Amino acid sequence: SGRDLEKQMRARVARALRHFADVQRVAAHPRRESRGGRAQVSSHGHVSRLRAQVDMCQAILLSLSRDRRQACRRAMLKKRRGHMGKRIVFMGAGAVGGYVGASLARAGEDVVLVDSWTEHVDAINRKGMHLRDSAGEHVVRVRAMHMHEVQSFVRKPVDIAIICTKSYDTEWASLMIKQYLAPQGYIVSMQNGLNEERIAGVAGWGKTVGCIISAISVNCVKPGQINRFQQPGGQKRTVFHVGEVHGRITERASDLASILRAVDSTTVTQNLWG
Repeated sequence: SGRDLEKQMRARVARALRHFADVQRVAAHPRRESRGGRAQVSSHGHVSRLRAQVDMCQAILLSLSRDRRQACRRAMLKKRRGHMGKRIVFMGAGAVGGYVGASLARAGEDVVLVDSWTEHVDAINRKGMHLRDSAGEHVVRVRAMHMHEVQSFVRKPVDIAIICTKSYDTEWASLMIKQYLAPQGYIVSMQNGLNEERIAGVAGWGKTVGCIISAISVNCVKPGQINRFQQPGGQKRTVFHVGEVHGRITERASDLASILRAVDSTTVTQNLWG
C-alpha cells in the first residue's frame, strides 16, 4: 500500500543519509584508518552518486506524502458535499471541457470525457491529462472515451452531462447523451453563447441547466495537454454562473455550483439569460 511504501522509503532515506555522512567524513580525512587497519578513501564520484540517490529517495518520499494529502483532501471534500457517486460526463473535451473535467477528476469526482479527437482521447488514456496553470503543472488520470464508446453508459447512467462542444454541435451531442441520463439526470450547457433552448428541444426544459463561464482563458495546445493563462477568479471575480432557465434557485443548481467550486469561484444566478 501507499503507507507501507512511504514507510520503506523513509527508512531507505535514513540509511542513505547515514552512509552519506560516513563517506563525507572519510573523504575529508583520506589517511584516517578504520578499525580494520586499512585506509578508507572515497572518490568524489562515489559521493556524488550517493548524493543523487539520497535526492531521488527524498523526491519520491515527498511525492508519496503529497499524494496521500491530496487523496485525503479529495475524500473530505466529497464527504462534505454529500454527492458521492454522481457520474459527470463532458461531451467535448477540448479546452473548456478538458480543463474543467480533468480538474473535477483531480478533486475526486467521477468524471468521463467524451471527444471525437482520436489522438486527444488516446493521449489522455495513455498518459493522463496534463494541466498547466498558475498553480503549476498537474497530470490527472481521468477516463476518456471515443464517441462510439458512449453506449457503455447503459451500465452506469449519467447524472450530469455537460455539453462543451461548439454551438452548432449542441443538438447531436445532447441527443447522443440524453438516452443515458439517470432518472434525475440533466444536461448542462457550458458553451459560448446561449444554447439552453437547443438542449431543451432535445431533452426537454426540465432536463436543462445553464452555466455561463467568464474569463477562464484555457487552450488545448496539443493532445492531452491544456494550459490556462488566466489567474483563478477567487474572491475578485466569479468564473462559473450556474442557473436554471426559469430563474429559481434549485437544489440541483446549488449542488452543481458546489461541485464546480473545486475548479474555481462559482455562484448560482437567478438571471441566466442576462
